[in-house]
Amino acid sequence: ITESRQVTIRNSKFNAVKLSGRAALVLGRFVNVSIIENTNFTGITNTDGYGSALNLEIHTEFGNHILDHVIFQSCSAKYGGAVYVDLGERQAIQSNAEFRTIQFTQCDFLNTITTGIAAVFFKDAGSVVDITKCRFVRNTAPQQQTKDVYFEYEQNLDSMREERFKGSHSNSNTHRVQLCNDATNYDYLLPDFPSDIYVSESIGSDSTGDGSRDNPYRTVQYALEIAEPYSSSINIIIFDGKLWEKAIWLRSRPITIQSQTSLSNQTIGRQSSVDSAFATIGDSSLTFRDLIIGDTGGVISINRGITSSQATVNISNCEFEHNQAGFGGSVQIIGTKTDVYFVYDIFAEGVAHNALINQGFDIFIGIELTLSSWNTLTILRI
Repeated sequence: ITESRQVTIRNSKFNAVKLSGRAALVLGRFVNVSIIENTNFTGITNTDGYGSALNLEIHTEFGNHILDHVIFQSCSAKYGGAVYVDLGERQAIQSNAEFRTIQFTQCDFLNTITTGIAAVFFKDAGSVVDITKCRFVRNTAPQQQTKDVYFEYEQNLDSMREERFKGSHSNSNTHRVQLCNDATNYDYLLPDFPSDIYVSESIGSDSTGDGSRDNPYRTVQYALEIAEPYSSSINIIIFDGKLWEKAIWLRSRPITIQSQTSLSNQTIGRQSSVDSAFATIGDSSLTFRDLIIGDTGGVISINRGITSSQATVNISNCEFEHNQAGFGGSVQIIGTKTDVYFVYDIFAEGVAHNALINQGFDIFIGIELTLSSWNTLTILRI
C-alpha cells in the first residue's frame, strides 16, 4: 500500500506466507496514518529481505502509526525478523520528530527467527518510538546479534529510555536491545518477566495496569494471560476486593495465588455457574494461600481427563464457602500422580449434586487415585 493516506486493519490474520524480498504488509511513506489492531501474523517468512510481517516507511514530514494487540509469531527475515521500520530521515539533529510517531502497544513478538538482526529493526532516525507493554519471547538471531529491538542509527539515543519501553519484557538471550555504535548494555529496557504480579479490585486495571505494586491489574485471569506462558514461576498477589473471574487453565508452571497478607483474606470466585471449575490443573503446581473462595461451580479440578499427569496442589489458610459441582463442591481430584496438601483450611456448605454415587460435598477423590510413592494426600486441621 503506497498511495492511501490512511490505512486501518482490524481483526485480521496473515498466515503461512513465504516471500522473497518483500513483507506480507508493506506501507509506503505516503501512508500518513495507519492503525493495526487485534491482528495476527503467523509463520511469515521473507527469505531475503527487510521485515517479514510488516515493512513500514514513515513520511519525512508527518506520520502516525499505531500497532495495538498485534501478535507476530514464528516470523523470519534477515533484518527485522517480524517488523522493519524506516523512521523517516537521517540527520545529525532530528527535526519535528513529534510529528512522526510509531507506537507498539501490547504487541507480542514470539519465536521470531532473524538471520541478520532483531525481531524489530529501525532504520534511520527522525521519529518517536514507543514500545509499551509488549512481550518478546524466545526470539533468536546469530550469536552476537540483537534478538529483540535494534536501532540502526546512533541518533536514536532519545528512544533508549525506560519510558519508551514501559511495561515491556523479554526472555530472549542477550543482546535484547541495541543502538548502533553504542557499547551501552540496553537490555534493562526489556527486563525479564516478573514473578510477582499484583491484582486489585479497587485500583487495578487490565487496560492501563502493568501488574506492578503501584499499578496492578484488575483480574487474576488477565494477569495469567500476560505472564503464564512466559515466566518460569508466577506469584499473583491480591491486594483487595472480591474478584469474580473467568475459568483458568493452569499449564506447567508453578503458580501461587494469595492475599497480600495472611490477615486480609481476599475473596475470589467464578463468574459462571455450576459445573464450571474456577481452576483446572494439568501438569502444574498450584498454591492457594490466605483466600476466601466461594459461590463458584467447583473451585479446583485436578487432572480432569488427564489421569497420568503430575500435579501438585498446596492449599493453606483458605476458606471454601458455598461451592457446588457434580463431584466435589470445592475440589475434584482425579489422576494417578497427584500430590495434594490441605493445611489449616475451612470448608463450609459445599454441594455436590451428582446422585449416582457418594460424591463428596466439598472434596471428591476419584477412584483412579491410588496412594503410592507417586501420590500424597495430606490434610492438616481442616
